[in-house]
Amino acid sequence: MPVKARLVMKGIVQGVGYRWLVIRAAHNLGISGWVRNAEDGTVEVVCSARDKKHLDDFIERIRRRDELAGPQVQDVIVEPYDGPVGEGFEITR
Repeated sequence: MPVKARLVMKGIVQGVGYRWLVIRAAHNLGISGWVRNAEDGTVEVVCSARDKKHLDDFIERIRRRDELAGPQVQDVIVEPYDGPVGEGFEITR
């Protein structure tokens, strides 16, 4: 059964290629939805996965930290989401 969620990624996630990392992970795992930078410096992700396991795998993949460079996810807020998600995965504004 599909599972939808809204994620708020906190940390160093803007200006470091993080949205492209999210898109790559979504495509690899078959996740639908979108990602965007928020005005408060976080990144918002709305997604739909085949089931909870796929959602958990997606969250784990996009929260990994590279201690040397790039995105540094420090916290993830996961909320239920019941709105439209659409097909595919894209960057939106």
